Amino acid sequence: MEYDRKRSKLYYRKKLAKKILAKWIKEHPKARHAQNKVNNAIRDGKLLKPEKCSHCNKVVRLEGHHPDYRKPLWVIWLCNLCHKIEHGRAKNVSNVFSTTFA
Repeated sequence: MEYDRKRSKLYYRKKLAKKILAKWIKEHPKARHAQNKVNNAIRDGKLLKPEKCSHCNKVVRLEGHHPDYRKPLWVIWLCNLCHKIEHGRAKNVSNVFSTTFA
């Protein structure tokens, strides 16, 4: 983890990350708009971020999941693993479900 932290601070890695982010923003304008709406609502105190994941109830850093970008303030708060499962990107999900949701 320390290696990744140091590597992410290298000039060429910062430049690459900025390029990747710019491409994502260009390709996903509705998602970016929804992120901004949620971040502004949290900042302004109009939306409260819970402490626990909506699926597994773990107290960890949460990510907002938008089921519908047309409703940007409708957010499901998930831990990283549950968010990946929600999008179908998780690997070895069978072990996770047996320990997390049993």
